[in-house]
Amino acid sequence: MRINVISRPMLMVGLLSLLLASCITTNSANLTTDTRSTQFATDREKLTFLAKYLTLYSTVEAAEYHIVYHDNSAGGVPGPSEWDIQVVLKMTPENLVLWTADMQLVAPESVDLGWGYSLLPNESRWKVPTQPQVYSRANVVVAIFPEQGILFKRVWTQ
Repeated sequence: MRINVISRPMLMVGLLSLLLASCITTNSANLTTDTRSTQFATDREKLTFLAKYLTLYSTVEAAEYHIVYHDNSAGGVPGPSEWDIQVVLKMTPENLVLWTADMQLVAPESVDLGWGYSLLPNESRWKVPTQPQVYSRANVVVAIFPEQGILFKRVWTQ
């Protein structure tokens, strides 16, 4: 009875092939994007796209945003993804509290909200004549305008 012996180089090639194949992820879509909400025609289209990148804690009427997302989970050697998601949302004022859970109230002047104001379209539903209440935690800032039902949210990686 003869037993076939695999040579060491053949074994190494086989193991290397398996290792490389396991690093390739083909099951998930690449989420890399640099997208502004102005690219979409309707509120529905804007919200559908946004929901791929941000958990919506309540019903949202409208959104304006700039999403920069680098999906590093695909390719030869997957790594952590990076993002900077800047969003302005319109909703009923009662829902604003759902967006500030586990966050600390901070002084409005301690946070730069210029990114949020720059996303606001020149439309009456987006007017914010009052000072916001600002909340923060690690890599997240939320500013709410209770009278207008408007929320700014920014989430980013380090």
